[in-house]
Amino acid sequence: MAQRARRHSQSGTALVLSLITVMIIASLGAGLVQLHSAIDKRQEFAIDRRRALYLAEAGLAEASFALSQGRTGVIASEAVPARFGRGVYWVEADALPGDRTALRCTARLGSAEFVLRTMVLPNVNPITSLGFFGTDAVTIGWATIVDGYHSADGEYANQVDAALPVTSTGELGLIGSDADIVLMETPPTQAEILGVTTLGLNSGSLTATSNTSAGAWAALAGGTPPGPGTGAPATGGGTLPSVGTGTPTGDTLPTHPTYIYGQLRPGAQSVVRSGGLSIIDGEIDPYDAPPALPEVSLPDPSEYLMGSVVIAADQTDIGANVETWVEEDVIVNNGATLEIVGPALLRCRTLQLEDGASLVLDDEQGAIHIYAEEGLNFHPGTKLRSVAKEEASRGTFILVPGSVEASDRITLRSTGKFHGALYAPDDILRIPRGLHWLGSAVARVIFAAPGSHLTYDRRISLGGDGLPALPQQLSWQVVPMGKEVARLLPMEPVLALTLAGITPVPSATAAIETDVTLSYIDISGSPATYNGTLAGFPQASAQRVLGARWVDPRDGAPQEWTTPVGAESTEAIAEDRRRLRLLKKVIKDNNPTQDVAALEVQETLLEVSRIMDGLDVSGEPIEVRRAVQRVDPDAVSMLPDPAGAAERSVEVAESALDKALAIRTTAVALPVLTTNPGASNPLIQDLQNAVAAAQQAVVLARARDIVAQDAADPAQENAAQEVIALTEEALEQRQIAEALLGQLLALPAF
Repeated sequence: MAQRARRHSQSGTALVLSLITVMIIASLGAGLVQLHSAIDKRQEFAIDRRRALYLAEAGLAEASFALSQGRTGVIASEAVPARFGRGVYWVEADALPGDRTALRCTARLGSAEFVLRTMVLPNVNPITSLGFFGTDAVTIGWATIVDGYHSADGEYANQVDAALPVTSTGELGLIGSDADIVLMETPPTQAEILGVTTLGLNSGSLTATSNTSAGAWAALAGGTPPGPGTGAPATGGGTLPSVGTGTPTGDTLPTHPTYIYGQLRPGAQSVVRSGGLSIIDGEIDPYDAPPALPEVSLPDPSEYLMGSVVIAADQTDIGANVETWVEEDVIVNNGATLEIVGPALLRCRTLQLEDGASLVLDDEQGAIHIYAEEGLNFHPGTKLRSVAKEEASRGTFILVPGSVEASDRITLRSTGKFHGALYAPDDILRIPRGLHWLGSAVARVIFAAPGSHLTYDRRISLGGDGLPALPQQLSWQVVPMGKEVARLLPMEPVLALTLAGITPVPSATAAIETDVTLSYIDISGSPATYNGTLAGFPQASAQRVLGARWVDPRDGAPQEWTTPVGAESTEAIAEDRRRLRLLKKVIKDNNPTQDVAALEVQETLLEVSRIMDGLDVSGEPIEVRRAVQRVDPDAVSMLPDPAGAAERSVEVAESALDKALAIRTTAVALPVLTTNPGASNPLIQDLQNAVAAAQQAVVLARARDIVAQDAADPAQENAAQEVIALTEEALEQRQIAEALLGQLLALPAF
């Protein structure tokens, strides 16, 4: 019995242990199932989170595209989102100062919600966004005003700050270069204004007589005054002009120094050269790398006129369609006026204004594009006027295509007001004193004559208008959802919307704007306007879309006129892609193993520049030469025409003089003068003589340059050769000054 009881007891214990074991195993199994389910959910959430991130990026891309079309960037809404694939999204847009737009995209897919935020600039123009930019050189003459404004805020005159010492808005302008930016800080001397007398040079003596007035100086704008630390003010006396409003009258220059409100952006290895007399209210921010300069794509207008077109005093227009191609020159006779009313596209070999002629530009109803294949020639006494209301202007763009060699095909000696942009990547642009330039300008060399006024219009930096332009992303940010980067949704979003009776809108049609006003060129070549929905636009009847203006359905307010991406006046985007393929082929030919497909535009340009460094690129395609953008400011580039050669040489001479003056300033400030004046004085005197000789050479070069501009062969050729000889003299004297400074620095006192 006792043994049987023990067996029963052992059996009961075994049963209990078995039950406990089963319970433990069951609990472990349930835990493993729960753990596996949790892992599956986490993995599913991780996958959905990644997909939601991609969907949010797609939503931001859709909003950026909407911005490029001139819309607000708002896509769908939280109440009725847009559907893309298995997920939904909506984008909110907020307009910010400086033409920026903040976009916030919320994407829901599967079990995850992800939010991204970005800030973009819509349709940044690669040219006009550079402000006043000279690849090889920028020189700002004395008493110049540089500022900026935004024409969408109203007329420039209404934005002027009366509290400033000069007529200016005080807003930020923009001056840039691949090389140095030079601020000339002495007005033309009295001798230069009233006439040049006999001046001796170390290599002999040359005599020049000129009765050039200050008015001719301002109109010429073909040379710069001496650099910092020399000369007398234009109005006489021995001191620099005092600060004041200095409204110019007659042939006098303003009585204020140079005022620069805004950014100065020299090249990566370059500087802003100034003697400290100019007033800079802004910042100096050098470029990290040369900006990419696209080529000009010449259009093929529907109307073709053989030969030249001469505008006489009894007519004001060319008498052709809105798009006109003149085979040779457009010449506006003395006393005549050419009025171009937008929308208009004019292509010609040269555009010429004879003495007393006027060019009137009215772009209020549409943009104006002028393609001058061989440049501009606006004589002294001509007038250039932009007459459209600045806040309503649609843009005036003058484009001079690149040439085989660096050239000097722009003569601009007009007075008045120009509101627009000029792009001449291989030419010298001289902005005269009597012309208020509002907008932007890009050239190989920019010289702002003493007393000129350059105003950068920030509104003109956006929009293609003949050049490729795309939205520019300024920032990118993940918006956290509490402590996590994404939120776990309680229900699949499409199912939740279906249960609520909501049908998401297709992604391609999710932008909130539907009504639009389009300006376009119809199949007959005439301008036309369409109002209605985009779907109802008769695309078959339109040759080219000029601009779009959308209506914001939230308040019924029309947006600003914009040029939608892909609607440029030329096939610029296709041309840009062709040129990019050509540059990538250059890279591939030199390095077959390199993956060129992944290279961005800027990377491609830098790589081509690296490959071509030190090589002769004169025989290479113009796209390759533009990518290299080499600068040699001391080289006297001989041009085919004597007048161009003389002007280029004067610029080189003045650069040499500027450096010589800087050397003299350094030398007279050396501490050796206080410790050993007897030993240093002879060297200082020799250096002073070298600088004086360089300055005399420049004065004479300017005088002979005037002859070279006005005379005819062979007198013109002789004057040009004399200018080149004087330039060589100035360069030689600068080298002498450098050597003397080296001797000073080698004195025992150091």
